[in-house]
Amino acid sequence: MYKNNSFKNANFPILWPFLIGLFGFLLAVGPRVLDPTNIAWLEQGDPSFHYLAWVFYRASEWSFPIGLNPNYGIELSNSIVYSDSIPLFAIFFKIFSDFLPDVFQYFGIWLLTCFLLQSWFSWKLVGLVTDSNLKKALATILFVFSPIMLFRLHGHFALVAHFLIIAALYLVLANKIKSKMIAWGALLSVSLLVHGYLFAMVGLIWLTDLIVRASKSKYTVKKCVYEFLILVIVVAFVGWVAGYFSVGKSISELGYGVYSANMLAVFDSSGWSYILKDLPYEENNLEGFNYLGLGVFFIILFVFPILIDKNNLIYLLNNNKLLVVSLLCFFVFSVSNVVTFGGSFFEYPLPDFVLKYANIFRASGRMFWPVYYMIIFVLLYMLIRGYKQTTSSILLAVAVLIQLTDTHSGWVGIRDKLMADRESNWATPLISSFWHEAEVHYQKIRWINPVNQSDLWHEKTRHIAYYAAKYNKSTDTVRLARINSNKLLQLQSRASLSLETGRYDDDSLYLIDDQSKSLAALNLNEEIDVLAEVDGFTVLAPNWRKCTECQLLENEVKLSELLTPITLGERIEFNQSSTYLLSGWSHTELWGTWSNGTESTLLLPLGKKDVTSITIEAIPFVNSIITKQSLNISVNGLHVDNILLTQNEPSLFEVKIPKEALELGRIKGFLKIDLKLPNAISPKELGEGEDVRLLALGLIALTMH
Repeated sequence: MYKNNSFKNANFPILWPFLIGLFGFLLAVGPRVLDPTNIAWLEQGDPSFHYLAWVFYRASEWSFPIGLNPNYGIELSNSIVYSDSIPLFAIFFKIFSDFLPDVFQYFGIWLLTCFLLQSWFSWKLVGLVTDSNLKKALATILFVFSPIMLFRLHGHFALVAHFLIIAALYLVLANKIKSKMIAWGALLSVSLLVHGYLFAMVGLIWLTDLIVRASKSKYTVKKCVYEFLILVIVVAFVGWVAGYFSVGKSISELGYGVYSANMLAVFDSSGWSYILKDLPYEENNLEGFNYLGLGVFFIILFVFPILIDKNNLIYLLNNNKLLVVSLLCFFVFSVSNVVTFGGSFFEYPLPDFVLKYANIFRASGRMFWPVYYMIIFVLLYMLIRGYKQTTSSILLAVAVLIQLTDTHSGWVGIRDKLMADRESNWATPLISSFWHEAEVHYQKIRWINPVNQSDLWHEKTRHIAYYAAKYNKSTDTVRLARINSNKLLQLQSRASLSLETGRYDDDSLYLIDDQSKSLAALNLNEEIDVLAEVDGFTVLAPNWRKCTECQLLENEVKLSELLTPITLGERIEFNQSSTYLLSGWSHTELWGTWSNGTESTLLLPLGKKDVTSITIEAIPFVNSIITKQSLNISVNGLHVDNILLTQNEPSLFEVKIPKEALELGRIKGFLKIDLKLPNAISPKELGEGEDVRLLALGLIALTMH
């Protein structure tokens, strides 16, 4: 491909790249993760669900497609792909599951593999520029200590596999590789079995290489079409076997334009430099992290002057025009349609169908990675070709020293976490004997209300998933990268029906979230079911009272204890507490709470004094399209009023309490306020963003009189 390029080197030291990779691994990661029984470093953050999904997958029966992981997600039709558990290793180690220790993790072995292959393919890539082993070694260290790879050690272990990108760049740049179809087929299949984002990057680079070869007379168009069809079939089969198609077509994701790359990302150290401070703009977008490193900037200083009188860059670009176009596509996609430059931005519209598919790769900032590595390669090419042998070696050595020293500020904190004291037992708060007894009676563990990417995962629900995994139970208490949105809605509807009717599956133990606790207590069948607090969790155990050998639970939950008494004249705000929100409400926000759906209910405790009315402060969801919101209000089942709100501003309206409703309330101990909201509509339906909640009334506060 290049002038004076030699692929033959009789003195090629094959161990050098592997030693460099091992050096990088031991320095940035440390050896403790290699202990397959050590899970101390996997219990927090994203690694917790990567590991737990593997535990479920390992214990499940073999199925076809072999990547299905049915117990981790139950009705969500999950596979090992969508927990980012590195299907390539998960499937391999499952084969030998019977011979592995009870506690086993392969993530440490995976990280070592990534470092070794990052070094190997970097060595091969730099070998296209120079035959000098010293220069190849120094340049390889720069690739191994690229901040964007090391950054993924914080928990996105599948995404540490940047060697796949470098391997793809090597394949497209190297001319003298035989059987490229086999090489690309292997690379595409492996990348698909590692992570979908990496597969997308490798896939576009392959298509680039295919078109380049088709344009050359030695590789006919017919052969390229043949390769395209064969590899598409191979990739589709591998994807199906791994479980990529298990979630169906109803994948609803948001975020394209949010998790993008800033135009200044390569200069923004984000804490990964002792010398270069973060750029002065507010942005909390980790997916857009693309800092090059001070060592690379050092190279730029010496490359820039030789651009004026050297034609190496022109030669390189002219021979790889289509690759340049592909890299521009990666760049444009990575910055998204919301283009940010420091603290400024501008947005250009995209058709809905384009956004739909763009949201599949919503963390678009990652798509800059092929550009990132090509920038480093071009700089190395210019430095090595533009200076004499000794000079370029010295400059590379200084650049490596700077890169290692300065990026230490970023990876040293990650290393400390990965080098946590060894532990093979999960630190669980579930210590009551109840959990052991419940394990005998229930086959499924369910969470109400089921959600994906729950804010409670790190604090609570991961422990429930671990409990289910420990006793080989299936559960919907999961965290997944992608789900079938229709199936999640069905699961949520099923959970809502159970809460409203008080009827639960006999084979399932339910964990109730705080917002659903009051409704669960209201409709509880106290003759057979138990609602209680156990180890900080609210559990609903169907048919527990029928179990003669089961222990009595002390901290049973009573509705009267959940509803904090309200003093007449007291203003109750809904910007933090959801205590009195029974059903049909969204999460609380700083200003209050939106209704979610066409029906919403409040449950208010009654004190000793009679209540004659309730003043509600709320803001209707109205605009130029939806000009009014109608409220049909009932108290304890008795219709009391119809209210029409038309102004997009906080409003006060009064709800009179009939004597009949108050008398029923005296018997039950509470007032049940039902709001029917027929004009509820989602912002997405109105073309105002991607919010799919059915909004009608923003509840700010209420006062009982």
